Amino acid sequence: NVLHELLDIQKEVEALPSMLRLPLLEMTIPALKSLSAEQYGVFVKNIRMLMQADHQISLFEYALHRMLLKHLKPSFSSVKVPRVRYQHMREVTASAACILAILIQYGRHEDPKGLFGDITHEYLEESLPWPPARLLQIQSLDKALNQLAQAAPDVKKKLLAACVDVVFDDGVLHEHEWEALRAVADALDCPIPML
Repeated sequence: NVLHELLDIQKEVEALPSMLRLPLLEMTIPALKSLSAEQYGVFVKNIRMLMQADHQISLFEYALHRMLLKHLKPSFSSVKVPRVRYQHMREVTASAACILAILIQYGRHEDPKGLFGDITHEYLEESLPWPPARLLQIQSLDKALNQLAQAAPDVKKKLLAACVDVVFDDGVLHEHEWEALRAVADALDCPIPML
């Protein structure tokens, strides 16, 4: 029973520094790829049930789920590799702005709207207003990451540089910001090493 297995390891997992959660996930992926198709289906179903247990999905839960599916799904079904459709940042400005705003919102910044204006001016080449709340939801993030998965490597690199500037803006790298940054980088196929 999955619940009993989770309860058995709950104390050890909770004792882990949060900066090790995503690396631990990455270490489990090769073993999870050896699941049977039926086991994989049950595993994905259980992950979704756990995510929805408290009737809200956190950014970390979303990132964990997205990373798992991205790395495991190709072992169990055919997955189309996204082709490059966007050569320039201006083609994906709204998606890039969504990701930057969510990272800013997730952080601890003194002037989130000012930081957003500065970052978008520098990296997206236009100062954008703070997005409406409806665009700062997990569904919007998912849509933005899906679009940016089809961006040219130079566009992804520029966005990732902007994301790094966001999380380091206050001079302190908070663990939850690091997790979010790693998840965005993974979604863009630009993984970054642990610090």
